Amino acid sequence: GGGGETEEEGGEREAASPKKKKKKRRKLPGVPPPYDNMIVDCERWIKEKETRIKLLNEKKVLQSVTTILCEKVVADATDDAAGHERAEMPTFLHEYFLSVYGIRSLCDFYLLELLEGLKQGP
Repeated sequence: GGGGETEEEGGEREAASPKKKKKKRRKLPGVPPPYDNMIVDCERWIKEKETRIKLLNEKKVLQSVTTILCEKVVADATDDAAGHERAEMPTFLHEYFLSVYGIRSLCDFYLLELLEGLKQGP
């Protein structure tokens, strides 16, 4: 009787303030904010980083950035037409890579690669 009601009331309190129960994700060293809170799997990137950096070139990075910016323009226009708030670039980037690669580990890997390419500069 009374014990069940107490559990339900406790459940309602948790539902009213989910931010208190949400675990903070561990920040990853060497990953710039805000991506350090988004990226979960960087193990493969750490193993292959040196090899991948050698493969990065200015043309590849610029092509990626151009494609992403074009997709962002389309997404913003779609959000505007639907009356939705536009996604901020870090959130959009993460969602974009998830949509392209479909698997979280690949999304994280290629997002880290792009970030490294941008950091390297021309």
